[in-house]
Amino acid sequence: MTLPMIIALAVTVLMIILIMVDKLPFGAPPLLALLLLVVFGVTDIKTAFGGFANPTIVMLASFMAIIAALQKTSFIVKFKQTMFNMASKGGFKAYVLLILIVMLGCSLFGTGSTAYYVLVIGLLSTLPYSKQLPPSRVLMPAGFAANHPLLPFNTALQYGIVIAVLESAGVAANVNLVKFSLVNLCLSIGFLVWCILAYKILPDHPIAEAKEEALHAGEQKVALTKNQELITYFSFVLAVVGMILQSKIGDAGYAITGLAVGIILISGVMDFNEIRNSISAPIILMSAGVIGIADALGNTGLTSLVGETVAKMLGTNVNPFVLIFAFCILTSVLATLTGSTIGTVYVFAPMAIATCVNLGLDPTAAAAAIVVSGWCGHFLPIDGMPAMIMGAGDYKITEFWKFTIPQYFIRLLALTVGAVLIALGANLLVDNGTLIAQALGVPESVIALTFVALGTSLPELVTAITSLVKGCSDLSLGNIVGANVFNLVLVSGVSVTLAPFTVPQSSTLFGINSSLVLEIPVMLAVMMIMTLPALKRGRLSRAQGIILLCIYAAFCAIQFTM
Repeated sequence: MTLPMIIALAVTVLMIILIMVDKLPFGAPPLLALLLLVVFGVTDIKTAFGGFANPTIVMLASFMAIIAALQKTSFIVKFKQTMFNMASKGGFKAYVLLILIVMLGCSLFGTGSTAYYVLVIGLLSTLPYSKQLPPSRVLMPAGFAANHPLLPFNTALQYGIVIAVLESAGVAANVNLVKFSLVNLCLSIGFLVWCILAYKILPDHPIAEAKEEALHAGEQKVALTKNQELITYFSFVLAVVGMILQSKIGDAGYAITGLAVGIILISGVMDFNEIRNSISAPIILMSAGVIGIADALGNTGLTSLVGETVAKMLGTNVNPFVLIFAFCILTSVLATLTGSTIGTVYVFAPMAIATCVNLGLDPTAAAAAIVVSGWCGHFLPIDGMPAMIMGAGDYKITEFWKFTIPQYFIRLLALTVGAVLIALGANLLVDNGTLIAQALGVPESVIALTFVALGTSLPELVTAITSLVKGCSDLSLGNIVGANVFNLVLVSGVSVTLAPFTVPQSSTLFGINSSLVLEIPVMLAVMMIMTLPALKRGRLSRAQGIILLCIYAAFCAIQFTM
């Protein structure tokens, strides 16, 4: 190791210690570390503080202001009231719905929102004891649900960090926002499945007395006019669109997010002081600061050295799953111990990326999984969210670990599987679907109807079976119908809006496009078989299921002849 490497490593360790002892304000340790690196000649001022000019930081700061504005809208106020009322009804259905509602709220606030999980835990801590749904049974899973988005479209913070750590490691990777969101979705699905399975093992006892301020948390008044609310929603959508388009239009996509904040300022939704406080939040200082630390580690060659060393230790035949899973465990545990998720991610993600590069593996999967894993070390009640949940729920450490330790490993397994499949399997199923079909002599339509369809519908299948096992048939059916409505209306609508396409004309029956002769009539027939008997008898029968399976098999078989 060279002297600059040793100095950079020592300063990084000092920064982590300062974060752990929590004697300095949040965000200050990285700034102090940057100054030390400059003083010792490891880097210059421009490079050390380059994180503050990083386009990702500009985007994150803008999004902090937009989220602050969103919290003023009537939608968020109604969401708070709905969550509080739902928890008071009791029963397994209320338990599941409450978790789903909290996860839906996390979709808006984003993963890692301190304000949101404090709000959720504060509301749930006021619930009176009910035998149907004891507050101790719902507070822990619903509290952790505040960190798992049901629809992960607001992933600005984590997405930006993934791009930043890839850049700091010298990897010019084009990270697709949709694929990154799917990694988050895998994590959320794993969490939701565990919550459903753990319902019976959660403790049953009263919790701490209700706090007066929490009792009235659902009674917040809306301070915005109708036009201001519409402007806020528009600004949020505009910011998300900017993030999505960033991979095509470059930094202009990030600048769109900043313009959205300008709209909020001009319309009076937030004043300048409110916006200034949002964009200069401690989390922004932390993010910008640790980018400089990561750059310094990379410039000294330390990151590459660690990557090469780990690669040699692992050998050339290491399983990508094992590699990513190991780094996820390391990152999540240390993030909890240090109390700094972002700081830990910026230290270890570049090392994992360098290891993947040296092993010839796609570093994007490692970056995505490791960044998200930083928010998954909740089995130790020493961080903000787990500590607050344990205290508010009056849980014993054994009760806490009975839920959180399985949750920890289930989430990391789901996260790693999702990252590996998306990095390695997406091209296999989608980009190379034609090659697979040609090699096996199978029509592309059959590949789409089987392997691709199974991959995209597996979450619904798991949720449906789990719901049926628990006796919640309405939740099972609602999940299937809701997922298909979502795919048909939103996914198809967004896809066609962004990239219009023509209907394939390669397959014909009787000289007419097969979609008009076969696909649409079959779709209508399936719909009638599903709905008409159910509307008349009020139930779905086994015979209907068998008929639908037969139609599916016959439809796949017909594709071979076309």
